[in-house]
Amino acid sequence: MPTDMSVRYWKTWPQPKPTPAKVMGLSLTGLRCLGKESLGRDQFIKLDSELLQAIGRVVHCQQVADGWQIGVEFVTLRFARTRGAFVSDQV
Repeated sequence: MPTDMSVRYWKTWPQPKPTPAKVMGLSLTGLRCLGKESLGRDQFIKLDSELLQAIGRVVHCQQVADGWQIGVEFVTLRFARTRGAFVSDQV
């Protein structure tokens, strides 16, 4: 898993261009990122990065020194690679 991953998100569709954010934490259920703007609780956003594509629901957003810390719960999640992207298993 990359530790310095960026993600782009869309708040509306169509939106001329996505908003960039920096991922601070990632799990199978959601992610935490640092963005430059506030998002509303329960707002749905589309996420895209080199690693994943997802639809997420904002569960928290609070202002911090560098911007806004945003917590997102995944509604849908698709990894770019089908093997070894997050969990790997061998039989």
